[in-house]
Amino acid sequence: NRHHIARFLESFEQVDLSGDNRQHELWLVFENEGFSLTHFLFKTQPGSQVVERSTFWWLVKQGLPWGGKIIKNFAYQLLQGLAVAHHANITHRDVKGSNVFVTDTWPPVVRLGDWGSALKTPPTEEVRKLYGQEGPTEDDETSEYKPPEAGLFDAELLKRLGLRSSRAWRSRAYDLWSLGILLLELVLGTRDVYHVDDRRWWKEDFQLQKQGVPNQRREQGRPLRALLDLCLGPQGAPAGAPLEWFFDTRPSQAPTEVASARTSSLQNVCGVRTQLGWACHRLPAGISSGGCCAGHPMNASRPRRL
Repeated sequence: NRHHIARFLESFEQVDLSGDNRQHELWLVFENEGFSLTHFLFKTQPGSQVVERSTFWWLVKQGLPWGGKIIKNFAYQLLQGLAVAHHANITHRDVKGSNVFVTDTWPPVVRLGDWGSALKTPPTEEVRKLYGQEGPTEDDETSEYKPPEAGLFDAELLKRLGLRSSRAWRSRAYDLWSLGILLLELVLGTRDVYHVDDRRWWKEDFQLQKQGVPNQRREQGRPLRALLDLCLGPQGAPAGAPLEWFFDTRPSQAPTEVASARTSSLQNVCGVRTQLGWACHRLPAGISSGGCCAGHPMNASRPRRL
């Protein structure tokens, strides 16, 4: 049992004797660590499927003195939990709000749970036997929290962005990207961080079509636009480059790969950097960080910045 990790209590095996073949199920029992972070941030009205921001989220975002401290404290506790796992060479692979548990005490205690998708890297022989010859798959990962190199874009676009495809045995950088997306959900109050307005996207998609970008590749333009709106882009890309620049295959303008940035680090709540140099672009002096997500639709309606 470690700080900010869901506490393990015991395990037991259940055997189903009703059929011809005995079915064995292994059950893992953990301490009740509170409610999920998603429960704290969002709510649905009875009889409705519309997701709304919770009262807790509005209180945090009202600019009260303790609002910013709560967000920082949540981030700090989650980083502490990931540090414990990463020190043991374990990658969680599924960091998201529903897998983060928060107590209803004060100050709140945050713990990271649901380790069913976790991997130990480099994999030991015993771990390899668990997954067989095929190895781990992406079935236990959540697409909205994946970094670009983990299946979000194809190899050609990744090369243009100065990235390379991630192996199935995810590195620790994977968890830090997922945590960055989770913190954006906390700050922006939305479960759709990769949102791009339909009308705006139709205009950009039309420009890509005029440039002769194939349909299959244009589908990747929308998540790329969402990332650029969050100031997440490859180092070496021209400032304010239009979307079609990233689909231009001319090698003379390809961004420079930053090989020295092999390990991920959390830049700030507005973005994280993956192992090959994606980062939240720095803003000129005198411009507040509230403008970093200016292209995001949540920016126009959110309360005062913390």
